[in-house]
Amino acid sequence: MKRLTFCLLPLLPLAAGFRIKREFMYVNADNPSDADCFQQCNEKYVSDFEYSFNISTDDFYDFPLHPLILEHSSYLLFCKLASDKTKCYMDRCNDKTSDVVFSPSNFICDFRRKLFLEARPCLSEAEPITFLKCDQECHTALHNENSIRNNSLFRVEEVDGYEDALSTLCTFQSCYLDCALPVITEVCKADGAKLAADLLTTFVHWHANDIYEWHVVSDRLPTLPASCSRLADHKPEKPAEIQQAVKL
Repeated sequence: MKRLTFCLLPLLPLAAGFRIKREFMYVNADNPSDADCFQQCNEKYVSDFEYSFNISTDDFYDFPLHPLILEHSSYLLFCKLASDKTKCYMDRCNDKTSDVVFSPSNFICDFRRKLFLEARPCLSEAEPITFLKCDQECHTALHNENSIRNNSLFRVEEVDGYEDALSTLCTFQSCYLDCALPVITEVCKADGAKLAADLLTTFVHWHANDIYEWHVVSDRLPTLPASCSRLADHKPEKPAEIQQAVKL
């Protein structure tokens, strides 16, 4: 069974110009290790990240892609730190699926690394404009403010809060994608714009599919947030396919 899901939670900005995103995860009763182990891995990652980049993780986000990731040498270091965190989950917390489930870092550093590197010049060129236009616009569209701390965990008894966070996440990602794609088309050359659009669209839909599949294997499909359901590419026959794949 898929043991944990990584997500980014966008929060309402504290002031004009702030883009504060939070990374959060859910640890269910099937985890072979307790949530404290994952929290220790997260705390080590935060310490290493802030030492390496001299910025707070509170000011970092990986959707939309932070300018830090769009600089090549920083991207490589980010991927190394993310890989170390995943290895900690696997080795210390005995979660052997951490390198194959969706996470933003798995996506851009491993699953779609080639596409990211090809799309990076366009994303970097368009980032200042998407920042000014889309981030504020989509945060304004959110009417609820969350107080989830960076790299926080939801435990079994907090699953309702996790669902609320997913709903906010999917609403933000849908809004941002709709806003950013026309900007990218206008700013970048055609080939670069297509690569960047493919990357962002795949990121959002793959993430939504992961959320959908988690709800299926957790027998929580009725609680799937509507905003996530609209982004997922699910089909009527997919639950059986997912359950079969999980057993393999």
